[in-house]
Amino acid sequence: MSLKTLMIGDIVGQSGLRHLFFSLPKLKKIYQPDLIIVNGENTNKGFGILPEEADLMLQQGVDVITSGNHIWQHESLLTHYWQHESRLLRPHNYPSPSPGSGYLILEKKHKKIAVVNLQGRQLMPHIIDAPIETMQKLLKIFHKEHVESIFVDFHAELVSEKETIALAFDGKITALVGTHTHTPTMDEKILPQKTAYISDLGMVGATPSIIGGEISASLRRAISQIPGRAEEIQESTHNILYGVLIESEAGKATHINRVVF
Repeated sequence: MSLKTLMIGDIVGQSGLRHLFFSLPKLKKIYQPDLIIVNGENTNKGFGILPEEADLMLQQGVDVITSGNHIWQHESLLTHYWQHESRLLRPHNYPSPSPGSGYLILEKKHKKIAVVNLQGRQLMPHIIDAPIETMQKLLKIFHKEHVESIFVDFHAELVSEKETIALAFDGKITALVGTHTHTPTMDEKILPQKTAYISDLGMVGATPSIIGGEISASLRRAISQIPGRAEEIQESTHNILYGVLIESEAGKATHINRVVF
């Protein structure tokens, strides 16, 4: 089974969300993807995602929304949302009994496909389960379910950790893409055992910016050294989308190409 999968980096704020909605119809026409996966963890003012924002993405044709450490920004709202919506994922290696799920099995072209969300542990804020052990347990589930293709969003800070996880599961998963830094890398490749890899997809958001956030606020923090949060860019006339298109056959990656829009 030949499969085209479009994986898109972190959506940052409302400007990023608007640009996603502007871009999706055109990207669908150009690439004709069978599966669209988007990281939505920075959608709400740069921190977290609201149920209504997730609903809008799904209505626009996104198949699965992944996330990361900011997913818990609106935990109380999402705990209820997850009772009836499984297409929004949180990193699966948060310890039980964390609400939500970090993987989803769906069907495309009469074949089972799994989308997995994991989070790194190096230079990340939360103490969570080991991603390698978590992925090993998931592979046993996917084997029993006869899953053919597996796509992993690994939300992590360090390239070394991302490369380690990718090589640990080379040939056992279809693709592993990094998210979190909002900065796209140019190291997309097919690993020796046919797993597609890129260290970071990048983001969807305003440009110029500082990783999608308001420039002056970041400069103030750098000068004053007073802690503070990044501020959302309310309106932007220039936005950019980064992602990759992965082509695979019977669960093995054949091509990976960066997408910029």
